[in-house]
Amino acid sequence: METPRTLIIGVGNTILQDEGVGMHAARALDREKLPPGVLVIEAETSILDFLPQIQAAEKIIIIDALRTGALPGTIYRLTPEGLPVDAALSLHAMGPLQVIQLARQVGDFRAEVIIIGVEPKEMGLGMELTPEVKAQLPKITEVVLREIWIC
Repeated sequence: METPRTLIIGVGNTILQDEGVGMHAARALDREKLPPGVLVIEAETSILDFLPQIQAAEKIIIIDALRTGALPGTIYRLTPEGLPVDAALSLHAMGPLQVIQLARQVGDFRAEVIIIGVEPKEMGLGMELTPEVKAQLPKITEVVLREIWIC
């Protein structure tokens, strides 16, 4: 396979309810017919493992839980620079933004980075998304597909 131009990276922990929304969305997107040059990665909590692919990409779309205090299931489209200071993105040891910073520091990284954040309701132990967040999966998929087709 040729080097993907666009990466869709689902981030999250699927045993912590809505914290796994990025993974659930990535799995839904992996079932879609995507254009050539688009790769879906289920990074879970280990996005750092995909640093080489991240450095080679032209566009990166990260899907993750994003806690701001809004209604559960609210979908955000942000850039790393536009992320609210008080927003909590990710509960991972090395989160998506730290990996993007690392990519910028260790190479010629120029990819456009888009964050699709989803407001969680619950992040306790559990394998299922809450109904409020699960109901948003089709909309999350639509938002990401729109990002892919406009690149």
